[in-house]
Amino acid sequence: MMPTGGKPRELVEQSLQLLFHCEYLALVEYVECVIPLVFATNKMVLTHLPNVVYYPGNTNWVPETVN
Repeated sequence: MMPTGGKPRELVEQSLQLLFHCEYLALVEYVECVIPLVFATNKMVLTHLPNVVYYPGNTNWVPETVN
């Protein structure tokens, strides 16, 4: 028979905390990788569209300068 408190409960709590931190770290790393990829893809596609001239601050976005 296992006791109601003590080591097993501590072990479960520590395991859950470790799992939470691992999930949090995985989410942060995923966001750090995916957001720049989405931004770069958006910028690359935008340079090939005719409406790029309507984006202020992006007047030099031509394929020659971006690549």
